Amino acid sequence: MPTSNAKSREEDEGQGSVPAQVLYDRSRTAGIELFKHLTTLATAAVGVFFFALSTKVEPPLNADQRLTVIVALGFMMLTLFCGICGWMADGWFYESWARYVSGKEPETNWPTRERANLMRKTFVWLAIVSFLVGALAAVRYVYLRLATVPAA
Repeated sequence: MPTSNAKSREEDEGQGSVPAQVLYDRSRTAGIELFKHLTTLATAAVGVFFFALSTKVEPPLNADQRLTVIVALGFMMLTLFCGICGWMADGWFYESWARYVSGKEPETNWPTRERANLMRKTFVWLAIVSFLVGALAAVRYVYLRLATVPAA
């Protein structure tokens, strides 16, 4: 017996309510927004971590705290790198697709499109994972800092 979701999906397929291009456009917009927000957050985090490492703080950072900040900084920088490369691969993907559709060197542009698609998928997953690891390191740093600050 079909579920209510299956029933509504079958009804939608029969009516053709949402064109595929609309869904592709929404997917692309969501991907661009993901890269935009990850790179914005990672840029802010890099600034905060750089500030924490370059200024004199009281009490001074111990070895554990310093290592945690360096790990968080490294993963946030990796997130920035992946975000920028993902944007580049996204542009490369759509340019190759447009060249293929327009008939310009279709034998080379389709494989180029596929390579760019693999690159952008790889970079998005690397950006997400590196951001999450960097965020976890940031949480650990805050925990370690709160544990060493004397009570008022």
